[in-house]
Amino acid sequence: MIVGIRPEELEDSAFATDIPEDQCLTAKVRLVEALGSDMMVHFGIQASTIDAGDPDAVKELSEEGANVVGRFHRGSSVEPGATIKVAVTTQNLHFFDPTTRERTN
Repeated sequence: MIVGIRPEELEDSAFATDIPEDQCLTAKVRLVEALGSDMMVHFGIQASTIDAGDPDAVKELSEEGANVVGRFHRGSSVEPGATIKVAVTTQNLHFFDPTTRERTN
C-alpha cells in the first residue's frame, strides 16, 4: 500500500493541539520556505520513496529518510536541522495500489 498525503494535512504539532500524540511523526527539518501566509517545511521521515513523476523530487533516501513537505502555520518556529513533531490529519489520506499506482478506497 502506498500512502499519499497533501502538505496541508501536516502541521507543526504546537499549532495542532487537537491532533492526538499517536498521529504525530518525529522528523528532521531540511528546509523552511516562509511564504507569508504560511510556511512550506521540508523534512525527512523513515519511509520508502516512490517515483511520483515530480522532476524536482528528491530521489535518494538520505539518513534523515524520505522527503516530505508540510504546510505549517506562519508562526511556527521550526528551523533547518531541528527535530520536530509533525501532526498528521488522517481524514484525508490517499491510498494507492503499489503495482498499478491507481487510487484505492
